[in-house]
Amino acid sequence: MSGLLCNGCGLLNEQVAVICSGCGAQLLSREHSGSRVDRIISAPEPRPAVSVPPVPVPPPAPTPMPVHVIPVAPVVYGCPYCKSPYPPMLVEKISAGGWIVFVLLLLVCLPLCWIGLLMKEQNRVCATCHAVLS
Repeated sequence: MSGLLCNGCGLLNEQVAVICSGCGAQLLSREHSGSRVDRIISAPEPRPAVSVPPVPVPPPAPTPMPVHVIPVAPVVYGCPYCKSPYPPMLVEKISAGGWIVFVLLLLVCLPLCWIGLLMKEQNRVCATCHAVLS
């Protein structure tokens, strides 16, 4: 294997190389550098020490908190009257107080009697038998 030895790092480079592939120093041809055997036997020149700043160590990753899964039982609905498994419907109706306000305003002030009709309450009704549930 023939090649050129670098004066800086002692790396054996290709015969046609002009620059060392290890340290980037300019290579001399055989005529200028002497014999290859002399170059291998002679010790390479020591390179100056390069101070490298310490690499900061990242803090350790936080450990994940354990997740506690609480099992939830499925909600099973059943109408107490017809035993239907379907959920109830919400129905709005005018409340008893709304009817009282409607009648009083009908007697006292006819144009404002509609205000009692706005007073509504929600009732749960079975989707199958239409029974009012409490």
